[in-house]
Amino acid sequence: LENPIVTYNTKGIYSVIYEPYTTGGSGFKQKDNIIIVSGINPDYSLPFSDGFENLTTFNNEWMIFGNAQNNWENVTTTSFSGSRSMFVNNLNNLSTEITELISPSYDFSIPNNYALSYKYAYAQKLSGGNDRLIIYYTANCGETWSILKVKTSSSLASAPQTDNFFIPNSTQWKEEITNLSTLSGLNNVKFKIYFKN
Repeated sequence: LENPIVTYNTKGIYSVIYEPYTTGGSGFKQKDNIIIVSGINPDYSLPFSDGFENLTTFNNEWMIFGNAQNNWENVTTTSFSGSRSMFVNNLNNLSTEITELISPSYDFSIPNNYALSYKYAYAQKLSGGNDRLIIYYTANCGETWSILKVKTSSSLASAPQTDNFFIPNSTQWKEEITNLSTLSGLNNVKFKIYFKN
């Protein structure tokens, strides 16, 4: 068909294959993980807390994208509490590489003074580190994203600089609290945690 209509009935991440028919030849293109299908209703009401402890729930609800050789991972290597955390081994990533972690959706429709609280650990490289952690949100299924918080390598640091593989100890975690009052009244809000080397 010249303009096919494709319907996705199940939430998830989908790849696309485009194979047009042309007289005397054909073309073929594949794009992996390019379509994200979300539900119409939010996944969670507030207040809500997630420690990434349930791997099955994490794999069904969170999405990881990026072109980095080392993307976000759910690991048992380190954590502030519990046994799991989200981790990026950024030591050898290139300066153009990014990794993104996208949350399930949340219901902010009841007006309230909401906040996003999270704990993180980060060590800047000894030289050349200009890493960025940016928290985005969307209220339209990812059609557009707005910035909530930007932290660069120096403001992100919670441990001494190092050019070695960094695994934080229990004292090298910081807590960040971001006011979400601008989201009050919105429904079906997702967050994106973007990290660029």
